[in-house]
Amino acid sequence: VTGHSLGGALATLAARRLPAALKPFEVATFGQPRVGNVTFINGYMLRHNRYVNNHDIVPSVPPRFIPLTTIYAHVGDMQFFDGDGKLMATAAAAAAGNALGFTPELREHMAAEVTDVEAVEALAFAGVDDHDLENYIALIEGNLAVR
Repeated sequence: VTGHSLGGALATLAARRLPAALKPFEVATFGQPRVGNVTFINGYMLRHNRYVNNHDIVPSVPPRFIPLTTIYAHVGDMQFFDGDGKLMATAAAAAAGNALGFTPELREHMAAEVTDVEAVEALAFAGVDDHDLENYIALIEGNLAVR
């Protein structure tokens, strides 16, 4: 089962709800938002690769700073594409602080007081551009070609 963005969230929810006889072998999602609470996550026993592209903003939705949204979390193993398009191992991505799809540079920008409107626009467009499914496809093809 696979999906991109909201389709990834729906694929995750559908895979979890399918009867045991119909459970998919694997779930692969691209740029999906957080979808489940602790109960959902603890009951999610499927092989799931969750792909995140560098500055993709959607995997950080809903944002943690909004009250009551902290109950939402991701399931599956994150596969993170860095700014050079290199696929990082999940542990390396988490260790680099990218568990939410934010690179250290992006977090630094977000923490600083932003007074430059052009800088804010560039950052927002990077998050939207990195969310494009065509970019995910190109990154996967590029990483397969390296092997």
